[in-house]
Amino acid sequence: MLRKDIEVMAHLTGQLLKVAQLESLAIREDEQADLNVIAGEVVGHLAPLAVRSGKEIELEEAESAATVRGSAEAIGHAVQNLAHNAIVHTTAGSVVTVSVGTSDNGLTVTVRDHGPGVPPELRERVFERFWRADRRTSGAGLGLAIVRSVMTTHGGQVTVDGASGGGALFTLSFPRYQPPPDSRRAKPHSPYPEMMG
Repeated sequence: MLRKDIEVMAHLTGQLLKVAQLESLAIREDEQADLNVIAGEVVGHLAPLAVRSGKEIELEEAESAATVRGSAEAIGHAVQNLAHNAIVHTTAGSVVTVSVGTSDNGLTVTVRDHGPGVPPELRERVFERFWRADRRTSGAGLGLAIVRSVMTTHGGQVTVDGASGGGALFTLSFPRYQPPPDSRRAKPHSPYPEMMG
């Protein structure tokens, strides 16, 4: 019991530290991140967890370049939080899908699961710090708050809707990338190994 309490406190401390880091995050004008690379590495990292849970996780990349202005590490952390939650909450034998795509205003990353979904009346509250639908769970209620903080820092937003056929569909929406004049020197980089800890 004591060991579990220590693990919970260590996780909470790590989450609070991540919140503090994101609140002070400054993105350089020429800092770029490739959403295809980030999504692919998150899926690869979480695949063993999905298999152990009797589920699958798959990747759908954008057909063209998926570069945004931003921190690959921070964006990777946001995508990982959503994908990890999806694996935990989806039904056994189902698939979690991480997709990179385009929208009218820019690029998106979506995470779809086949779990219970999020009721419409709770779709705003789930992003509040320390809010949990089920107080019996061990989570701190910070994961989705971190995702929102990442997206706010990047000038984007995170939303959740019901997925076709049941489950939840989380969408990270990034503004269209505007490269600076000297962008030839800047290259999108991977969030690994820094992203995971």
